[in-house]
Amino acid sequence: MRTLNHLIESKVAMNIQNDPINKDDDLIDSFPKPRYFQAHFQHIHENTHHLQNELAQLKSAIAQADKKIERLLALLSNSPYPK
Repeated sequence: MRTLNHLIESKVAMNIQNDPINKDDDLIDSFPKPRYFQAHFQHIHENTHHLQNELAQLKSAIAQADKKIERLLALLSNSPYPK
């Protein structure tokens, strides 16, 4: 009789282990922790900030180049030399 009780207890324990709730818990445990995502989002945020600064510098450089080109074109259009 003890063997039968042991088998029943083992079967119940196996059912508990194979329970979908436990499988979900295992899946959740294997999923990356919030710190993983925090580190990646922080990295993305820093890169975005860096790229925005570079873009602002490039826009400024382009604006300065446009002004120089406009001045050169103005000087060329007022040039006494024939075109």
